[in-house]
Amino acid sequence: MTPTAGSSRVVPNWGPSASASAPAAATRLWPGPTTGRGLGVGLENHPQGLLADAATIRGFLDAEEYRDVGVIYDVANAVAIGEDPVAGLATLGPRLRAVHLSDSPLGQWRHDPIGSGEIDFTAIGGELRRQAYEGPVVLEILSDNPLQGLIEGAQRLVRDGWSFQQGPWS
Repeated sequence: MTPTAGSSRVVPNWGPSASASAPAAATRLWPGPTTGRGLGVGLENHPQGLLADAATIRGFLDAEEYRDVGVIYDVANAVAIGEDPVAGLATLGPRLRAVHLSDSPLGQWRHDPIGSGEIDFTAIGGELRRQAYEGPVVLEILSDNPLQGLIEGAQRLVRDGWSFQQGPWS
């Protein structure tokens, strides 16, 4: 595990040579330090990780009996490995703690502005509504003009049936 300098986060560093048991060994201590402190632990799907898809993440968390560990689900990361994000969200259900949205061509690992790729955000929104998901949704946009990408992405999502409540910073 690699602490990020100047951050309270710790990033697991499971390279390509890591075995399938590496996440279990590295995460044995996760829940303890957060208990009773108003903190939580979330595991994100990542196309270069050992826990890249929703079924593997759910299986790992269930096998290790991490009942309080949630999932940060990134739809673009899912598409990069060929996972249907709607199916991934359905698989993870109550474990969802945050959802990252960005667009991408199918099969590519990108975090483009919403509407510039092939991800079906109408279907994703429908699945989140079906689950009555009320957690955070993060627009994770990597572009030369990220502010424009965020604004236009939010507008596009609203046109596609999404609704957003104002946060405390509004």
